[in-house]
Amino acid sequence: AFYMFPSYDREMKSTEVAARILEEYNVAVLPGSAFGKLGEGHLRISYSGSMDSLTEAMDRLEKFFSH
Repeated sequence: AFYMFPSYDREMKSTEVAARILEEYNVAVLPGSAFGKLGEGHLRISYSGSMDSLTEAMDRLEKFFSH
């Protein structure tokens, strides 16, 4: 599998961000804190799906982070 580990600019724990993205946008990401203390403020995102699925997921993530 292939992964990204982007940081985000929100004042929320990565567990909360991941939960909200899943609940509100139906996109599963892992909180960076699952990979240790230094992972906080990041998300792990797999990009091993189809191009159509990845495009849709990235569009949904863009909507989440633009609000």
